[in-house]
Amino acid sequence: ISRLIFRAMADDVILDANAYVKSAFASTKDAAKAFSRIQKNNVVKITSLQPALSLLDIHDTTRTEFHDSLLVKLRESLLEKLDTLDERQVEKLLKESFHFIVKDELRDIVVTIMERLETVPEKYLLNISESQHLYEVCPVNIKRQIWQNTQELFGEAVSPLLDKYIEDKDAKMFSQISEDGSTKSFFNYSPKVRRQSEIVQGLVEMIGSSVQLYTILLQFLRTLFIRTAVTHYCTLRADLLMCLHDNKISVICDSDPCHKFAWCLDACIQAGDIDSRKARELFLFLQSMASGGNEETIGDLAMLLRDPYAINVICNSIMKTLPTLIQQEKLPRESSDLEFLVHLLRIGLQSLQIVEKQEFHLRQDSDIVVKFLPSLMELMVNNHLQLVCMKLGEDSVQPGLASSKFQLKQPMIIHIICFYALNLVKKKDSKQLTELLVAIANSHQKDNTTLPDGFLHQMANHMSSNVKCLMEEVNGETLLCKFWVPCSCQNEGMLHLCRLLWGVHAHIEPDLLDTVLKEMKPKQQHNELAYNQYLTLVEHIKGPQ
Repeated sequence: ISRLIFRAMADDVILDANAYVKSAFASTKDAAKAFSRIQKNNVVKITSLQPALSLLDIHDTTRTEFHDSLLVKLRESLLEKLDTLDERQVEKLLKESFHFIVKDELRDIVVTIMERLETVPEKYLLNISESQHLYEVCPVNIKRQIWQNTQELFGEAVSPLLDKYIEDKDAKMFSQISEDGSTKSFFNYSPKVRRQSEIVQGLVEMIGSSVQLYTILLQFLRTLFIRTAVTHYCTLRADLLMCLHDNKISVICDSDPCHKFAWCLDACIQAGDIDSRKARELFLFLQSMASGGNEETIGDLAMLLRDPYAINVICNSIMKTLPTLIQQEKLPRESSDLEFLVHLLRIGLQSLQIVEKQEFHLRQDSDIVVKFLPSLMELMVNNHLQLVCMKLGEDSVQPGLASSKFQLKQPMIIHIICFYALNLVKKKDSKQLTELLVAIANSHQKDNTTLPDGFLHQMANHMSSNVKCLMEEVNGETLLCKFWVPCSCQNEGMLHLCRLLWGVHAHIEPDLLDTVLKEMKPKQQHNELAYNQYLTLVEHIKGPQ
């Protein structure tokens, strides 16, 4: 029945109706005769139907209405019949009907026929891909098969979503702080909530269960990460895999050697801590991959560890481990858990080089574990003693960070020190915090050291919710002029200082605020976004004229 319908249509249907009518009238001077011939040639050719047409005329039913209703009925019959056909019959039917895909009224039938096939023959996919209109209106499950053959089209399809993903991450990172100090931290979004974003869900739908498309998309992410060094691509690498895990797309999850590692790391991020068992599990997995010599897999694992959410949980876990070692009177080298965490941090921070050069070697982080961390533990003890002495009203000599032989240049050291500073914020130890932040700012400005993703974001959030630290005359001036202003020499620091001042400017002394606004004024190295944000801040502070 299905093939007979299309065969009959193929014999008589006019694919370009406008050209057909124009040609019919151009070939004769008798317009009435041409009109009659068109009607006669294109009427539904069922003899028994003719008497019924007169009855329809009596009820003022137009031929258009009749033909539309007939087409609906035929479509329903055809689609019902499709369910009874096997693969070979469906493919034969597609051959009979494919040229009708250009007709809007019949396109959904042809598409439905293609959807019934497990694999659409390449010649039909090529035909669709060469027509922009047909390609755009095709459903995603047909496009997947086109993308598998034409990687460029897949790249064009996912690029807007990848750009939007980065824009959304930046929007959350640089979201304004309200004047009551309330704002949601970038790191307060749980992994499961992040994976529900429209963009991640859209990318997962585009991939479907195609291992090939998933592999291509991962290569796009690696390339973009190498070109831009934007760590949000590492977050997307994790979000995609775990979203597929949530959706139980096992054919893809089983094909990704990073699946179990990502699953374990995701659980740690969700819990906000990497416990002893999880740390050992993650490191042993890395060790097995390194010994296997699979450089691409190691690169993907390093990207997963470079995810800002992963770096955040690793550094927070290190900061939780150090006080425990102090209480137990142990050195860092006596804690295998701490060594595992330091290894994970190093691999994450070296991810760009690992992905780009496809080289990886496991080695001991002896300088960090044997020299730096003991010095940091000594500083933590001294800071604690300083607080105790202050409460007792006794004087104490507390060596500052500058006395340490370590310079804040190494990425691992600057990351750990920054998270220690965040730890001091939570303890409201403003004196030690101020000294530490000034040292961080000096290193950032003079040595061009890279601060951890989200460090300035979290610091701005903490200070906005504890505005008293900025209201103190000496401490406030030091924090603003010797920490925030030097950090504002780069775009990220400028944006976060604007965020902070937006929410707390009313609590800062007017003279100090004017000084800060003058010193932070954008320079040549700042981008347009930072410049515009500064102008918006100044207008906001001035208020309506």
